[in-house]
Amino acid sequence: MLLFWILAAAMVGLALVFVLPPLLTRRDATDPIDQDSMNVAVVRQQLAELKADLGNGKLSPEDYEAARTDLEKELLNDVDESAVRHSGTRTRGQWAALLVAVLIPATAIPLYGYLGAGDLIPALQSAASGTAQPPPGGERLPSVDEMVASLEARVEAEPENLDGWRLLGRSYMVLSRYQDATRAFERANTLTGGRDASLLASYAEAMSLAQEGRLAGKPAELVTAALAVDPENPKALWLDGYVQFQRGDYAQAISRWGKVAQMVPAGGNQAASILEAIQLAHEKMGGPAATPVTNTAGATESPETGGAVIRTRVSLGDQVRDQASPEDTVFILARAINGPRMPLAIVRKNVSDLPATVQLDDSTAMSPATALSGFEEVAIEARVSKSGQAMSRSGDLSGRVAPISPGTDAVVELTIDTVVP
Repeated sequence: MLLFWILAAAMVGLALVFVLPPLLTRRDATDPIDQDSMNVAVVRQQLAELKADLGNGKLSPEDYEAARTDLEKELLNDVDESAVRHSGTRTRGQWAALLVAVLIPATAIPLYGYLGAGDLIPALQSAASGTAQPPPGGERLPSVDEMVASLEARVEAEPENLDGWRLLGRSYMVLSRYQDATRAFERANTLTGGRDASLLASYAEAMSLAQEGRLAGKPAELVTAALAVDPENPKALWLDGYVQFQRGDYAQAISRWGKVAQMVPAGGNQAASILEAIQLAHEKMGGPAATPVTNTAGATESPETGGAVIRTRVSLGDQVRDQASPEDTVFILARAINGPRMPLAIVRKNVSDLPATVQLDDSTAMSPATALSGFEEVAIEARVSKSGQAMSRSGDLSGRVAPISPGTDAVVELTIDTVVP
């Protein structure tokens, strides 16, 4: 709480920094210096006119002297009044600045006490420490189970409430009540007539989790129905990848997951999960993405790739060697410089295999939709994953070379020499 008041005082001080200077330096709308200059200029013009009239005989010498005396008195009065106005303005500005400096802090604190949530910070601190107190007035916030029970009562009273059934299904999923979620999504699906792809996918997901992750049978039929409604639905494509994976059709699984990879933000947990699933499918296929076959010269052999081949020799730099263990996983990959963040090709090794020369080509592609042969320039990256996961984490070791054109004859030297912050 003390930190809050310190920050609040700092913010009030910052406000005063912006408010006070204009008050202290404020000048009258008409600058007194400019006003005096104007008065002098007018009098000079009038004196010139008087002299002209005197020379033309329009004024007698006596009248001329009387008129000139009046102009001089008028000028003196104007200058004095200007000085008084300027002094008064400056004084008023100083008083206003003093008043503002006092009033802002004096009014801010009572206003916060009246309008603010003074008990919020202590409540959050209590919640963080596990000693949360009930809110003022003795009211108790409802638990998740109570809120779900309230929602259950609502949809039972309003059986045609589609949004209610959908929300209830999602709530059951959060609580891992998959059988109940299946029934809720089934009801919602009936209300839509089976025309909502996202709802069909959620229905399939709940049913598969209710039967320990098995998608065969009705869940697979629901996934197919979802894709028939929307062939680009991400959840349906993701689930269909698992349908194909469980059937042993790993190429189709990779194709489905490759499409999903283009729809999710790069570098996030979703992208990492997709990458790991694709790698697993490659491993099941016995493909080079998991266990490259190395010839006697140390280079990886692969089927015909149409010339889109990159050979790279990966080694561990001396400056990071002590931070790597022999069993740590090494991901070697090609990534488009201008294009999707999903790797175009990937090979996995262990630190104990380094230095190693590997080949990246279309046979090591993560997805047929994003193969190495479709890009003119790529970056070659190697990363020692301390966690063994595809997603980069702090403490991993990495190296990068770019740009590289697929099809180059030279072996690209790639050194892992940087610690991921």
